[in-house]
Amino acid sequence: MPVASPPVAVSRDVTYQHLARALSANLRRQILLAVCEVPDWRDRLNTRLSVEHPADAPPLVDLELDPEQPNFPTAIAHWLQTHPQHPNAIFAVRGVEALTRQPAAIQQRFLRQLHLLDRHLPQLDFNLLLWLTRPWCNTIRDSVPEFWRWHTGLFEFADEPAEKHESPLGLTLQPPPAETACPLDSRRVPAHKPNPRPARSFQKRPGEVPLLTLAPTPDRRTEAPVISDAPAREQQTAMPPQAEAACPPTATPNAPMEQPVEQPREKLPPARHVFVQEPLAVSEPPASPPPAPTIPAALSLADVARLTASQPPAVIAQAYLQVGQQHRDRIAQGEVSPAQLSAAIQAYEQAAQWLTDEPETAEVLNDLGNFYWLRSRQPEQPEMAFPDLEQALSTYQIALNQLAAPEAQPEIYAMIQNNLGAAYGDLARYRDLVENLQLSIAAYQAALKFRQAENEPLKYASTQNNLGTAYWHLAQQAEPAMNLRAAIQAYQAASPFYREDSDPQSWAMIQNNLGTAYWNLSQYDEPDAWLPEAIAHYEASLRYRTPAALPAACAATQNNLGTAYWQLSQLADADQTEEVEFLQRAIAAYTVATTIAQQLHNHQPPLLVSFDFLGTLNNLGSVHYQLGTTEHFELPGDRRIAHLEAALQAHLQALSQMPPDSVGYANTFKLVARCVRACYDQQGLEGQNRALAQVPGQLLPELLPKL
Repeated sequence: MPVASPPVAVSRDVTYQHLARALSANLRRQILLAVCEVPDWRDRLNTRLSVEHPADAPPLVDLELDPEQPNFPTAIAHWLQTHPQHPNAIFAVRGVEALTRQPAAIQQRFLRQLHLLDRHLPQLDFNLLLWLTRPWCNTIRDSVPEFWRWHTGLFEFADEPAEKHESPLGLTLQPPPAETACPLDSRRVPAHKPNPRPARSFQKRPGEVPLLTLAPTPDRRTEAPVISDAPAREQQTAMPPQAEAACPPTATPNAPMEQPVEQPREKLPPARHVFVQEPLAVSEPPASPPPAPTIPAALSLADVARLTASQPPAVIAQAYLQVGQQHRDRIAQGEVSPAQLSAAIQAYEQAAQWLTDEPETAEVLNDLGNFYWLRSRQPEQPEMAFPDLEQALSTYQIALNQLAAPEAQPEIYAMIQNNLGAAYGDLARYRDLVENLQLSIAAYQAALKFRQAENEPLKYASTQNNLGTAYWHLAQQAEPAMNLRAAIQAYQAASPFYREDSDPQSWAMIQNNLGTAYWNLSQYDEPDAWLPEAIAHYEASLRYRTPAALPAACAATQNNLGTAYWQLSQLADADQTEEVEFLQRAIAAYTVATTIAQQLHNHQPPLLVSFDFLGTLNNLGSVHYQLGTTEHFELPGDRRIAHLEAALQAHLQALSQMPPDSVGYANTFKLVARCVRACYDQQGLEGQNRALAQVPGQLLPELLPKL
């Protein structure tokens, strides 16, 4: 005998609760679409939202659309001008269905308002709840795709109100596509180790940055950050010497050499990107739940939709999860395409609508947020990344709201907070950098309250690493010394759990992150204390970051090591012997870095490194120049000439790869002339002629007048 279908009010009330939670999540720039066919029922729902809206949340403002003048953005602008203290208010717009009775010109005017609003959304802070009928929802989707891509939630209510006076609800979260690059913390996707290489996500797009979660930046087998889980951020390199400087300049605090690397979220497969160097540290997830016995083994979404009339909610939810799991398994095996992620999203959205168990709903929403986050990292079009990322944030927030108390489900709570931290780290790349980094840090700290080292050592270490990278990025923007010390503290907390004997590459990564954090700190405070610390950690990481095993990572760490030794040589208390030794070590490190970088550049296709290769060549030349011209070093004449000729070769190599009309070319040309003049000072015309013999003929007409 068939099981009786559940009362419609159950799914409606679930939808209402999801919508209410989304409105109270205290996010900005949310575009929520609520579909309800019955105006009276819609008005009752809207009134209930206003009555139950939390007092500490942004105000919910009700706007009735004028069907003859549907210019609701003007009404919003007027309200915001008169209430400047509420820039992130929520505007609930009703009455769109009345446009159906208006001429086509007025309907088009309304659609144009949505199109214009799309252009300004990134600069606005308010939230929009747009009440629609299904035909108008479809019209907006088809006619204004630019606006449609921004929506962060779609909530569809049943056509007829239930007899009970409780509000309805059926959730369907919607997003746009993206790019994957880093594994996520997820309870359902099997762990997957990425292939080595560098990496709308979050974690930072990289040079090296302190580890995030071994892998986010995401898969850090790819070098990336992301703070994140920061996802990784663009790398920077030590500043090349000034054109006429005889000694290397001190790298500026905002130009870290190799940035720290983040780790990915724990349980979605890592992305397959260009360079990944960091291994993914994740624990094995529990086995997927078996399909409901009443459901066939292979299903499509259309098959499951036909079950809704004859099966209870629990069976329908598991059927949708079964479909989603098929896509999830493919994603875990490396098929991280926008199409695969979109299919998983669609199935998990439907499953969330039918689930009634709060912890299980939270886990499903966490996975759904992971899929959005992954899709934000490989968008089909660049503008689609940001909406997916906001959708991930909203979904994680709703998942947290599903949990009655963190203490009741500590593992799930910590997992979602960890992923939320990675998503905020990614969002920092798009807007409100400092604010979103602070939110990322707060989320990681919340996760660590329930993620204990003794119970989940690798997850604990991963979150500490990501927290360190978030602090590292924040230090580039505000209170550098304080935030760098916090980054070091987090990296040190993570360090004991990465074992040199069992996971040498992850151990090397955390050592590199510590080195970069100490190097940055030396730019603000006690360089004589922190530069040796940075050097010790860089040299430790190079035990496993070798040219054969991890060439790009090896080159980046060697570049950082060279700059640290160069700066160490400039300290006032360094004696002559130490100064020469430190400069020679800087040369050795820069030589390895530039040799590997050139080899990778010559590879077909060329492989990139995370630092300014040409700047490093000039740094190498400047250190040679310093050894060849500093009188108090008292080097023999032949050694001084050898250093000057090596300096000239390094600058010429850099010059040969620069556009002639660039600033870098002009500055490097001055360094070439400086070396030739120094050769003349050392050996007169003989030395100058030997130097000029190394200069390409086409450069001589411009060079000779400068001598």
